[in-house]
Amino acid sequence: MTYEFDVATAVVEESPNHFSARLHDGWGVWDTVNGGYVAAVATRAMTVTSGHEHPVSVSAHFIRPGRPGEVSIDAALIWAGHKLSRVSATMIQDERPILSVLGTFGPVHHIMTRDLIPALEDLPPIEDCIEPDRSGFENATVAGRIESLVPATDAGFLDGKPSGTPRISAHIRFRDERPVDPLGLVFLADALPPPVFNLVESPQWLPTLALDVHIRQQPNPGWLRMRTESPHKNYDRVTEEIVIHDNSGRLVATASQLALASAP
Repeated sequence: MTYEFDVATAVVEESPNHFSARLHDGWGVWDTVNGGYVAAVATRAMTVTSGHEHPVSVSAHFIRPGRPGEVSIDAALIWAGHKLSRVSATMIQDERPILSVLGTFGPVHHIMTRDLIPALEDLPPIEDCIEPDRSGFENATVAGRIESLVPATDAGFLDGKPSGTPRISAHIRFRDERPVDPLGLVFLADALPPPVFNLVESPQWLPTLALDVHIRQQPNPGWLRMRTESPHKNYDRVTEEIVIHDNSGRLVATASQLALASAP
């Protein structure tokens, strides 16, 4: 079966370590594309250059917004080891850089040891969560690529009733039920709305400045449990801290994001 995410993140190696790709419509907000999606496209190309199967850690810095259309990716192998490799890459669109990425690549295993980080035990079960009504937010087309079930209080901003707590929790998966792998986690880390939407009555677009994703282990098949919180908002910048667990409660990824916001 061919999944939407694999089609939308496909890359072609035109020459050694030089790739072409297309940023697809339907993966963004307004006329731009989602930061996690752009990072995933670059990471797919970097994985080829790394000689390893999976990303382990990705640090993406966004130079300017990406838009649907053709891009090129120039990757460079910085260091190659037996277990890990490090790769840098620049994504270029319309002859201008839009993204700079540094990543570590290697094996990602399915580990059965007990996690030290709580497994979002306060997230209600799926049957007690709702799929948000996104009427009025149709411009956020990337939301159509995932299925997310959230506590009703966390979705209050969609009805003009923000919870007052900068947090959004969800059960999440690809809408076409693509199995989630480490590359999918790079995208999903940026797939939920900004949690500061629950502090304001009129949410606005918050472009991503930097996104760091760390893959801990392979997730079990099925739904993931995810939480994104904003512990800090200062002037025109917002931070987000993200944790993702699989359906057994095992921690599979952590992430942090810095986004640009309007000054209060």
